[in-house]
Amino acid sequence: MASARERVSANQTKALRGIVAQTGSPQLVTEWVGVAHDALLRKRAWACSLAWASIARGLGAADFTVLFRQYAQVRPYPPVGGSLVDGRFFATYLDGLKRLPDAAKVQAMAFDLRYGITNGDKVVRRRPKMLVARIRRPSYLLVGVHLPWLVDMHIRRIRLGRRKMKTAARQGGAA
Repeated sequence: MASARERVSANQTKALRGIVAQTGSPQLVTEWVGVAHDALLRKRAWACSLAWASIARGLGAADFTVLFRQYAQVRPYPPVGGSLVDGRFFATYLDGLKRLPDAAKVQAMAFDLRYGITNGDKVVRRRPKMLVARIRRPSYLLVGVHLPWLVDMHIRRIRLGRRKMKTAARQGGAA
C-alpha cells in the first residue's frame, strides 16, 4: 500500500504532466491550482502576521484569517516591499472597515513616520513628519514626530477625558 506522501507525489506528477501536455482531467488541474493558491495565500498571511504582529494579536487567529482572505481578493501581493508593505496596505484596508486594532494603529504610525510608500516599495523618509491618531479604549491621542536630523521617531500617548475626583460626599464623610 502506498504511503500518503507517495500518493501526493503521484497526483502532483499527474497534474504537472496534464498541465504541460494540456491533457488530462481539467478538474484535477483546477483542483491543484486551487491547492497551490490556498498555500500561497496562507504563506502570505503568515508573513504579514509576523511583520504586523499587532494586527494578528488584536484580531485573533480566526478573524485575521477571514479578513486577510477578503483583503487578498481585492489587493494583490505588492511586487516590491514584501510583507511589511503588504501589512501596511492590510492595515489601511482594516482601518476602512473600522476593524484596525488600537495596537496596530501605533505600529502603523511608526511605519508611516519612518517610511513612505512609492511605487509599492517602502522608502525611508528624509524630511520631518508629524502624525496624530486617536485610540478608542482607553481614550488616548497619539502624537508622532519624525525629525531625521534630531531623532529618528518619537510617539507620545496623551490621555483624553476627565479624571474622576473623589469627594468627601462620595466617600461617605460629611461634606
